[in-house]
Amino acid sequence: SELPFILNYASSPIDRADAMATLLSGTPSDAAVQTAVEAVRADTDLFPAFDLTRLGELKRERLRPLFRSQLTHAGFGRRTQAIRALGLLPKTAEDTMALTALVNDKEPYGVVVDSVTTLAEWDPQGSLAIVKKAAKMPSLHEQIRSNAYVALANAHSEEGVTLLVTAAGPDSDADVRYAALTAMGKVD
Repeated sequence: SELPFILNYASSPIDRADAMATLLSGTPSDAAVQTAVEAVRADTDLFPAFDLTRLGELKRERLRPLFRSQLTHAGFGRRTQAIRALGLLPKTAEDTMALTALVNDKEPYGVVVDSVTTLAEWDPQGSLAIVKKAAKMPSLHEQIRSNAYVALANAHSEEGVTLLVTAAGPDSDADVRYAALTAMGKVD
């Protein structure tokens, strides 16, 4: 097939991305996955041509090292894709530590939000400390707090509910109140 050659050598990033999508469609062979992995590893530009979503959807344990390596990619979008891909695999202590380290005021909002989401999905009770940390982090349009409040609501902990009620109180900033009230409405 010509797809590996298009994937690796086409001048158009769109053609390369389309070749990867076709190569990984259905149930891809191990060789097809390996070809895609090699292309992703070589794609180090700030705005990468390839998306990790399909590789993540394969839920193959042997792709975990690739996803871990992409947590430090120059492109913020690639980092969030790596976090989401790891989230589709069973949690490990190493991944939990890596994602916990990404919840800080130096990372882009999307990286922090996806890290909090993944940690909370893996272990709602065990991630309360990092979710509470995120609930205190200001961000544009309260992106981080909104996500942390949803995680707190879904943890169904007394401490989380108390934090939400406090954040929804009249003494809170209007955006914080809105985020807390919205999270309360998403309790599952």
